[in-house]
Amino acid sequence: MNYKDTWKAEWENGILHISGTTDLFPNEFSTSSLERIEGKNEVSYKIVFHRDKEPFCSKDLVGPVHYFESNTPESAKALKIIGSENEYVEISIPAIQ
Repeated sequence: MNYKDTWKAEWENGILHISGTTDLFPNEFSTSSLERIEGKNEVSYKIVFHRDKEPFCSKDLVGPVHYFESNTPESAKALKIIGSENEYVEISIPAIQ
C-alpha cells in the first residue's frame, strides 16, 4: 500500500482525528507529528519529525501519525498533509455526525 493511501480524517466526539503514515522520515530514530499551517483558504498540516531514544522507523516500520484538531473551520471540506515541498496528500473531511 502506498503511504499516501493511509491518511484519513474522522470525527470523534466533535474533534477531528487525522491519522496516517509517512515514509519521509529523516532517520530510524524519528517520530512524527503534524503542525498546523495557518492559511486563508485551506486547512494544511506539515509533517514534522522529532528525535526519539529508540529506533522507531525503518523501511518496514513507518511511524504512524495521530493528530487531534478541535478548531477545524466548519467551512473546511478538505485538508492537505504536506511532507515536503513536492510531496503532499489531500484528504476530504467528512461531515460532522
